[in-house]
Amino acid sequence: MLYKNSKETVIGSDNVSMQYCPHCGAALDDPSAKFCPSCGASVAVAVTPTTEVPPPPPPPPTEVPPPPVSPAVQVEYAGFWERLLAFILDVIIIGIVSWIGFFAIIGGAMDYLGLSGLFSWLLAFLYFWALESFNRGQTIGKIALKLRTVDEYNLEPATPGNLVINNLSRGWWVIILDFIIGILANHGDVQKRIRILQNLSKTVVIKTT
Repeated sequence: MLYKNSKETVIGSDNVSMQYCPHCGAALDDPSAKFCPSCGASVAVAVTPTTEVPPPPPPPPTEVPPPPVSPAVQVEYAGFWERLLAFILDVIIIGIVSWIGFFAIIGGAMDYLGLSGLFSWLLAFLYFWALESFNRGQTIGKIALKLRTVDEYNLEPATPGNLVINNLSRGWWVIILDFIIGILANHGDVQKRIRILQNLSKTVVIKTT
């Protein structure tokens, strides 16, 4: 019994295979023949070239994540009420020292000459300037409230020259004017400056840890 496969090859029971023309069905005596002897059609088997599939590209190198960036140092600027409380503590200390110095050392001479106000301003100026210049921006009141006067750009202790400007308004009437102008000029300031001399001296007050 014969079976005809899809390649037009007949396989017999005697294991002898014979090819046939795919056009007319005539037997091909010469298996290597390129043309059918009956119809003359080409019987050469077309070889479909094998398309080589390129290998998949290598996976991209694993990227090493950059080291985590340390968050910027968070600075908290001092608010109005804590600065006011620190100032009141400093004024009490200045008042005690001024009273002792004025009455015990100088006596009534300066009061007689009308220089008591100058003496009080000079004492207050030296108190704030000296402590803020040589105690890393902290007076006694600022130490108690954990505050510090620093340079507004690098947040390091301000220079003595800038602190001279910052503390010129230590007389009562001058500091009130300094405060009023500063509040108006610094409305909405993220650095919370409340005196105009802070703007001129490039200083701010921050909280310490």
